[in-house]
Amino acid sequence: TFFSQEELDESQVDGYDMWAAADRAIDAITVRQAFEQLSGPQREILWLIDLSGFSYSEAAGILDVPIGTVMSRVSRARSAMAAALAESNIVPVGRRQRQGR
Repeated sequence: TFFSQEELDESQVDGYDMWAAADRAIDAITVRQAFEQLSGPQREILWLIDLSGFSYSEAAGILDVPIGTVMSRVSRARSAMAAALAESNIVPVGRRQRQGR
């Protein structure tokens, strides 16, 4: 192995847990890769609603579409995103170890 057990036990220094930070980084990369697999319109609607915080009504105005269209697009985009994430084969090592306990 690359690290001794003592080094692994010392992975939390001054309240900073390097494994938790690594898990967050891997999560961010995985979500970004799934987001990039979406079609342009799906990325656009999720960007407006989920990332930029626009309301459905505001997004409808920006896109010049009915609010029902926004709702439908968000639903389809979130489903596509969930499917892309489910297909991911990346499971951080720390989580695998914790899940096995």
